[in-house]
Amino acid sequence: MIHMNWVSRLTRGNRGNRRNKIPADFPDTLRRLNYLVRHLRLNSYLEVGLGNGGTFDGVKAAYKVGVDPHPWNPEVRNLSGVHLLTSDEYFSRHWDGACKFDLILLDGLHTAEQTYRDFVNSLHYAHARTVWLIDDVVPSDVFSANPDPSEAVSQRKAATGSDDHSWHGDVYKVVWMIRAFHNNMRLRTFWPQQPQSLIYFEASPQKPASKKKLSEIAGLTYGDTVSGRAEYQIGDEAQILEECVAALSRRSARR
Repeated sequence: MIHMNWVSRLTRGNRGNRRNKIPADFPDTLRRLNYLVRHLRLNSYLEVGLGNGGTFDGVKAAYKVGVDPHPWNPEVRNLSGVHLLTSDEYFSRHWDGACKFDLILLDGLHTAEQTYRDFVNSLHYAHARTVWLIDDVVPSDVFSANPDPSEAVSQRKAATGSDDHSWHGDVYKVVWMIRAFHNNMRLRTFWPQQPQSLIYFEASPQKPASKKKLSEIAGLTYGDTVSGRAEYQIGDEAQILEECVAALSRRSARR
């Protein structure tokens, strides 16, 4: 029913070649992205995982690419820059002569394996001032942390009687992967409102922030997202965004 509501709103709003913007389903995400676009004067944007398309449609970058094999909203298929492909297919097809994006949102399949692969592949499409935003890094409960969406919903229903369909998967493991294996990157996390990790290159490499082995990261559980909350480098939204803008603006000025 929700999907039909916003599709019908779009249809009623069309006037010739003009149309209403797709409503933002995640206003916090859109606000953060457009803050970065505005304050860092970013021009190119990549979004993996489009959902209903409200974030992609609302980002105010001049050049935008969206990647999703099956967007929820059929209107998304008609937007300029949308590729109806898996992220693996998109990265593979455009590897040679790849565009360098200023801003990248990773919100595709909610598994650590796929999200980390998207992150690593996107490095080929990045430059020294690229900023990433990774969604779903903090599961809302132990059921939400299940990498299988059907199991997440059915187990929550069986245990609590709740019809809540929240699902974040095990994307939280990507936070530890970046902290352990990408010592040239800065990671900060917005929380509790729309938890997401913001990532960008450090001015100079640091010591690895985590000493965990890959096998240890693979075995992390929902409980580790609570007891290991320090790994997230949580901060206030305004402070995290201002810190990022200041760091990348200084870097730009030196080049």
